[in-house]
Amino acid sequence: MKNRTLIVVLIALVVVAAVLASFGLSLFPGQIPRVELPSAGTGSPQQTASPTAPGDGEFLTVEVTADTVQEVIATLDRADSYTRSLTIQDLWGPDEGESSATAVTVWVDGGWTRTQLTSPSGRTQNTVVHGDDLWLWYDRDRDYVTLPAEEHTADLAQRFPTYEDVLRLEPEDITDAGYAAYGSWNCVYVEAADRELGCRYRYWVDVGSGLLVGAETEQDGQTVYRMTASALQTPCPATASFRLPDGQVLHQVG
Repeated sequence: MKNRTLIVVLIALVVVAAVLASFGLSLFPGQIPRVELPSAGTGSPQQTASPTAPGDGEFLTVEVTADTVQEVIATLDRADSYTRSLTIQDLWGPDEGESSATAVTVWVDGGWTRTQLTSPSGRTQNTVVHGDDLWLWYDRDRDYVTLPAEEHTADLAQRFPTYEDVLRLEPEDITDAGYAAYGSWNCVYVEAADRELGCRYRYWVDVGSGLLVGAETEQDGQTVYRMTASALQTPCPATASFRLPDGQVLHQVG
């Protein structure tokens, strides 16, 4: 009788274990969700996928909407070593007929950001940002100034909205969200409105790198600002210079 009872108990344990193996994984915390986009131009539904458990290879499909887009973007990791170029356009006049363009080259590596910004007048501003410090000089000057830096100074030095601007949007101000192709990138797209200022903001965040690759500001129906990024090179090349104009090397890549 005891042997029979023991066998019944063992069978019950095996059944429970099998059930947990089949369904129980969803009871445990999984990986931080990550976005999985369709290929550009496929017209696939606007959805994001996230693993249901570490290493299980299965994904739970979640629709990207104005209500969920900030959570999706918050899961993206920004590349921490790369170089790329940006074009900043300021537009005005009838039908955006007049504009000026600012060229920006940026190198990022291990918390260091070097920016070279050439204005429409041809003058070049150089910055290096790391932690709480900002080094700034112009053209080929041998003199530079050191200023305090804040959390988003590196982004602001490149003249584009900070990544966190998207996350700080009031949910009720988000008017559209989803997937969108921007150039060669598959992006999460966000559109928001500031009704008091009569402005509309658009952001494209590349899923692969987690970087903002496009941004626009529209005021009273006319685009007044546009940022466009070039192709990304990662990691940052070893030839990148984080050197001050007096020859001091602040950081060496690699």
